[in-house]
Amino acid sequence: MYMCIRKLAATLVLLSSASCFSLWEPWLEHQQQSCSSQNNSCPSGQICDLQTQLCEPQPDMSPSSAYDLASGPTEFTVQTSGTTRQLWGIWGSDANNIWAVGEAGTILKWDGSGWAAQMSNTLNYFYDVWGSDKDNVWAVADGGVIMKWNGTTWARQTTNTPLQFIGVWGSDQYNVWAVGQFGLIMKWNGTGWAMQPDAPRRCLGVWGSDVNNVWVVGDGGMILRWDGMLWKSQTSGNPNNLWGLWGSDANNVWAVGDEGTILRWNGTTWVKQNIGTGDRLYGVWGSDKNNVWAVAGSGSTFRWDGTTWALKTSGNPNGFLGVWGFDANNIWAVGGSGAILKSKW
Repeated sequence: MYMCIRKLAATLVLLSSASCFSLWEPWLEHQQQSCSSQNNSCPSGQICDLQTQLCEPQPDMSPSSAYDLASGPTEFTVQTSGTTRQLWGIWGSDANNIWAVGEAGTILKWDGSGWAAQMSNTLNYFYDVWGSDKDNVWAVADGGVIMKWNGTTWARQTTNTPLQFIGVWGSDQYNVWAVGQFGLIMKWNGTGWAMQPDAPRRCLGVWGSDVNNVWVVGDGGMILRWDGMLWKSQTSGNPNNLWGLWGSDANNVWAVGDEGTILRWNGTTWVKQNIGTGDRLYGVWGSDKNNVWAVAGSGSTFRWDGTTWALKTSGNPNGFLGVWGFDANNIWAVGGSGAILKSKW
């Protein structure tokens, strides 16, 4: 048993007991570098978080050297989003109720015929969105912001943290997890948000098959699993940051990340899959275990058919940051410059 205590400040310190240290020891060497927002004194490929004054990886949307995005017939249709702001997350309850979220408090909703902006009443940067149904939807952002859609309006929920949220997922409207900066993990119980034991590194994605099987991925190949009582570390065999997570069931889960990393959980262990690219993969979603899509910051998209991963031409030069669909023939991907593309098949 262990307890990790968070001090909610820019100089957050993780205090670990001996048992806590032994549990998370493989990742405790990681430290985020402090910086100045005035001169962005961060290593290459990182930007200074204006709120915490810490270096964070910036979205990698550089073209892949392995693929020409303009070659061949595209398999996606561009939709008019009405914004040029970066879009990070997308989720829907059905074909007529889909939300996309992103930069500067942007929330867009698809009603089956077009995308329209919704009032969020915040300029915070949204990173992810998830819902249990069309009247219970959560969007998470930096600054400790979590907004909930009740079918009519978006309202801010109390989190009592200033930290950045990056991922959100739930099993139902009474069990929702939000994860983010400094190993932040919080759980919604139907009435309020409560802290759960800290992860050792920044959390970037969360997904589960049910309330007792939930995974979190993050920096340095970190993977944690919730068994209904405790968070336990799993061996990823991978040093790269993991940005996205999705599964069809508790024995078929995919995690994607830097340098073209794709890992698959088979119920026993995480196994690396070959995708043939060094692109940073930000999102993954599937309709079943034989139809899974991964999207890259370069604008590349890839599809798993149950046997191999194959490139699918998107024709998008702006890069992708998120992907979601409601079946194998209706897939949306979102990304830079307000890009929203839908599959043609």
